[in-house]
Amino acid sequence: MDDIPSVAATTYQARLIKRPKRSKAQVEQLDEQILEVLRADHPQSVRHVFYMMTDPRLPEPVEKADNGYQQVQHRCAELRRTGALRYSWITDATRRGYHVATYTDEAEFIREVSREYRADIWRDAECYCEVWVESRSIAGVIEAANSRFPPIADIRLKSAFDPKRTLAETCRFLAQKQLDSSSSPMRKAFMLLTPEMCHAARALLKWKLHQLASEAGLGIATVRRFEAGGTVRLASVEAMFQALQGAGLEFIPAGEKSLEGGPGLRTIPLVEPEVAAAEEAVELDDPALLSPGQV
Repeated sequence: MDDIPSVAATTYQARLIKRPKRSKAQVEQLDEQILEVLRADHPQSVRHVFYMMTDPRLPEPVEKADNGYQQVQHRCAELRRTGALRYSWITDATRRGYHVATYTDEAEFIREVSREYRADIWRDAECYCEVWVESRSIAGVIEAANSRFPPIADIRLKSAFDPKRTLAETCRFLAQKQLDSSSSPMRKAFMLLTPEMCHAARALLKWKLHQLASEAGLGIATVRRFEAGGTVRLASVEAMFQALQGAGLEFIPAGEKSLEGGPGLRTIPLVEPEVAAAEEAVELDDPALLSPGQV
């Protein structure tokens, strides 16, 4: 019996630390502080309101800890239930509904879609801006501002688990965005300057690798990597394209004619002899020229 622990030894005792409970007047003061913050700027996340309530200069601040956050969260919920706080003033992008848009007729569809139009203010800009945030609640605050005004910037949620993947996806998005812009000079450079064309252009100008690198403001390794078929930045391709153009070379897109300028070379698609003979027979309407397998 001596080996059996007593019941009293395993019984949890009452906590010795007692947290002071707010009086009714103190709760009302905290509620007014919360409402004042949200009247001045909304929507906001609960976390943002919590941080505002930790200001020690306030008449009724909260503790900057989980306990303080829970108090603000509870008071926001109560204020919403009583109608003192509008539900739309607290953003929560983590609990969205997924709905299928339906319309009564084509006219209503056109009206609704026209409201979604936003001009692309970044199309011809020299730079591009994105807002990276770590929480959906903060993204909801910025999204609300973008819905009322011309879009300031795209919003991207940064993954806390795999930030490198987020960065890689952003780089791919920006590269495609540059190529999709018809007015982008990078698109023209990317479409016309291939590694083979770059090597041929240097040969025509009698330039060494270091000369093109110097004129383009790039490293020799970048030019060498591009001509070898490696990956380089779009800005580097444009720099080489501009340098070669500035030296007097004209890059002719496929299918277009060049009526001016000096002599040069261009590639043409090669046709297999069998295919060429078959096409000639069809044009001459002479089945005798076709092989048995082509009849």
